[in-house]
Amino acid sequence: MRLQGLVRLGVATGLWTFGVSLSAPFLDAYLWSLHPSWTLIAEFNLAQFGAMVVTFPVAGWLARRRGAALPLRCAAVVIAVAVGAFLAFGAAAPRHVVGLGILLGVGWGLYWLAQFVLNIDFTQPGPGRDRWQAVAGLMTTAAGLAAPLAAGILVAAAGRVLGFRWLLSGGLTFLAASLLVAAGLPSAPGGAFPFRAAVPNRVADPWGYLLLAHGALGLRDGVYLFAPALLVFALSGSVLDLGVYLAVTQGVSMATYAAHSRWGGPQWRRPSLLLGAGLSAAVGLVLAAGLTVLHVWAFGVLTAALAPLLQVPIEACTLDLIALRAGTDRAARVSHTVVKEVVVNAARVVSVSLMIGVLAVAGTASLRPWLVAVAATPFIAWWAVSRFPAVLPGPA
Repeated sequence: MRLQGLVRLGVATGLWTFGVSLSAPFLDAYLWSLHPSWTLIAEFNLAQFGAMVVTFPVAGWLARRRGAALPLRCAAVVIAVAVGAFLAFGAAAPRHVVGLGILLGVGWGLYWLAQFVLNIDFTQPGPGRDRWQAVAGLMTTAAGLAAPLAAGILVAAAGRVLGFRWLLSGGLTFLAASLLVAAGLPSAPGGAFPFRAAVPNRVADPWGYLLLAHGALGLRDGVYLFAPALLVFALSGSVLDLGVYLAVTQGVSMATYAAHSRWGGPQWRRPSLLLGAGLSAAVGLVLAAGLTVLHVWAFGVLTAALAPLLQVPIEACTLDLIALRAGTDRAARVSHTVVKEVVVNAARVVSVSLMIGVLAVAGTASLRPWLVAVAATPFIAWWAVSRFPAVLPGPA
């Protein structure tokens, strides 16, 4: 049953990933083409991050009480409803960005929590789990490379209005197929959900410092997840250019992750994070030099290249520390992951809220200085991780 469930999960993940990659990265561009406003796009993303903060604990409780397959199915339904709403609203979509963002945020929260729990359910510690993670990563990367290019070509050929509608319809079709496959996933309820036990009593312990590190990266990512790609679209005015940009940055990220997996190691975690923080701050200065398509491309590609220097050390420390604190208790591992994701998305909420405030006070001219400023927040993550051993012992 475990192998059958893993195969079904793999198919559902592949369909889901392609459907999301085909539509989600272009929603900001779609809204921009209808109403070019940085505040509007920021509010749309803020609604998503805020909804995820609330959804993760609910999804964790639901997965423990009813099984992880239920939140996965709910995620597909909610995302499909959100994409369908974009299609139904048409040119009126900018008037409903908060509601649409909340729907998407609920869907993302349900999906990622369910994926984590199902990965635990259908894999065992050891080589099998690593192979599955490699397969899942390959599917995500392949979708991230192929879908944006296909989407850009489709919109360029069909025209912006009709092309976006076809794009969203295509994404909706793949999400519906993912829902049908996920309908047969077996996942038994797991009992209690010890959420409070995963909340640190104080910041000054390893788990508290690690959550601070995740929050520091969340401050940066809250803006970086949408602003660079939208800048490419806003400056070039071409959906095809946006598709090529998304595919290139995904390819660069894939290559640097592969290099890091080959030459990185636990002893390099803190040096890697310090180097990544320094490069992040330096890359931010690229935008200080100018705001042209070339500057934004350089900024985006370099940001994608340094991603593993920041993400891998913190994620590796997180896995070590969760294993140390939770051991083999699956419920405790889930609750620790939920707390981590709540912190990450709460930091993104703070980041985008501050961006909206800066835009309201200083106008769109303040966007570049804000992107440059948040580029330095990984130094906080490095300081936090340096408060405890880079290589933690395993569970007793």
